[in-house]
Amino acid sequence: MKENITFTIHAIDQMRLESRDITRIEVEEAIKRGEIITQYEYLEQNRCDEVQIQAYDPPLFISVGMCENRLVVITAWRGTK
Repeated sequence: MKENITFTIHAIDQMRLESRDITRIEVEEAIKRGEIITQYEYLEQNRCDEVQIQAYDPPLFISVGMCENRLVVITAWRGTK
């Protein structure tokens, strides 16, 4: 599964913020055990469909784009939606 997950530069920057301090492993685990709470479908060809995933322990929210055969992590944050 790891090889099918890509992180955008924005996601990496947001995960590194002192207030967030989120690791790639935490994000990958949250994707595995979390639940989709929101789904967006885009008609534009150059834009991937997007979902938001919520995991509870630890509480994480992740936005990912579903592009062909990979998940692109757009951003991740702790706390509330």
